[in-house]
Amino acid sequence: MPQHIEELDDTVEFLVHLGDLQWAKVDKCREGAYDAASTIMQKSRIPTFILPGDNDINDCNSMIHGEEMWTKYFALFDKRYDHSLNVTRWGKLNESFSFIHKEVLYLGLNIIGGRGSNP
Repeated sequence: MPQHIEELDDTVEFLVHLGDLQWAKVDKCREGAYDAASTIMQKSRIPTFILPGDNDINDCNSMIHGEEMWTKYFALFDKRYDHSLNVTRWGKLNESFSFIHKEVLYLGLNIIGGRGSNP
C-alpha cells in the first residue's frame, strides 16, 4: 500500500479506499494494526475517503472494539485534507458518504459484510 500511495498521479483529485485495512484473522483487530494502516494512509497527498471493510469491524471478536478502532483511526479521514467537496454523511459511524463532483454523484456505502459478531 505505501508504494501505491507514493505513485498516485498528481492529477488525481480524491481517493476512496474500500476497507479491509487489516486482516482480522491475522491482525486480530489489534490497535497497532489500525495505527499502522492509518499512518500509511496519512501519507496520501490526495484527499482520501475510507470505508470500513468486514475485516475492520464485523470480523473482529468484538464489533464494539472494531467500531472503536475504526472510528479512532479512520472516521472522517478526508477532513484531514483541505478540499472543497461538499460531503454528506450518514450511518452509525458517519462512514457512508456522498458528494457531487464535476456533475457526477459519488457514493461511498458501508454495506455490511463478513460474519458479524456479538459485542
